[in-house]
Amino acid sequence: MHRNTLKYRLTRIRDVFGVDVEIPTQRLVAELQVAVFTGHPELQRRLDATAPEQE
Repeated sequence: MHRNTLKYRLTRIRDVFGVDVEIPTQRLVAELQVAVFTGHPELQRRLDATAPEQE
C-alpha cells in the first residue's frame, strides 16, 4: 500500500468514526470493538434489534 493511501485511510477513519488512531487508547478501543463484533456477529444482531427506530 502506498504511503499516501494509508494516510488518507487513517484520516477517513478519524473523520467518519471519530477515532484518532494516533492516540493509543482510542486505537485499542477501536481494535477491541472490531474484534468483538467480527468474532461475535450475534452481538451485532442483538445491538441492531435493540436500537431505536429512526424516522
